[in-house]
Order: sequence, then C-alpha cells, then structure tokens
Amino acid sequence: RADLEAVRARLSQLVLRSRAAGRLSLHRPHDLVGRHIRRGELVGHVVPQADPVVRVVVPESEADLVLQHTRSVELRRASERARVLPARIERIAPRLEDSVPSPALATAGGGAISLDPTDPARSRTLGRYLQLDLALLAGQSDVTLFGERVHVRFAHESEPMAGRLWRGVRQ
Repeated sequence: RADLEAVRARLSQLVLRSRAAGRLSLHRPHDLVGRHIRRGELVGHVVPQADPVVRVVVPESEADLVLQHTRSVELRRASERARVLPARIERIAPRLEDSVPSPALATAGGGAISLDPTDPARSRTLGRYLQLDLALLAGQSDVTLFGERVHVRFAHESEPMAGRLWRGVRQ
C-alpha cells in the first residue's frame, strides 16, 4: 500500500495545473509530444480571459500627430497580416521615455528602435518615445496576442498641406 501511494503521488505530480484561470498558450506545442519536461521548465503561459492590451511606442516626432489627430487604430499580427483588428488607445504614458518596454522593439530584437551603444545596460534608446496601451475593440475575444509582434496603423484626420508644413516647422 505504501508503494502504491508513492506511485500515485508521483503520478499526480505529472499533471500540470495552473493556479490562474485563462487560456493556455503553448510555446511549441508540436515539440511537447513524447518529450520529458523538467520541473520548472517553461511550457507556455496561461493568458487571462481579459481583453489583450498591446503596448506600442511612438517616436517623439510623431507623438503630437498620434495624440491630437488619430481617427482610428488598426492592428495586424505579424503571423497573420491579412486580418485587421480594430483597436483604440486605452492608456497614454504621462511622459516621453528613453527606454523601450520590451527588448523585442529594439533593433537587436528585430524591431526598429536603436539603442544607445554607450549604455552598458543596453536599455536606453537614442531617441525619446511615447508609450501607448492599445485595447482591441469588442468582438475580438478569440484573439491571443501574448508575446506576438504586431503592426499598428494610426489613421489620421485629413488636413491641408499648410497645416502639415506648419507642424513640420514646429517640430
């Protein structure tokens, strides 16, 4: 009986359970079949059922245009560019930052933002950026964006050429 209880205890430890509710997002689901997973190894993430939030950065030179003249926002997942996901600006950081919220946005991570080569921590950018949090509009509950790169399009109001030139001179 003691041996049977020990085996049952070991078997119960083979089942992975999350303490949080949500949708399971596996990193490489095809690699898991028949594979031994060590204790503490990252298998995936449990993504909460709450609406996903996308953090984006806008260069300082375009911050005023995005804040003052944005008519609509669209997202496209890097893995599925044909599908347009309508979004809205949820939150705006109160100040311009000289850092990126994720290393994936920097050139070393495949993004377009250059980091300061003199910074030993490699976390400071050469320019300043406005951070925005975008939320998907209603009806997009089937979308999981956790850890995925997205392309954002800010559609602006039309304006006369003189207004655009004036903004360019002001900047």
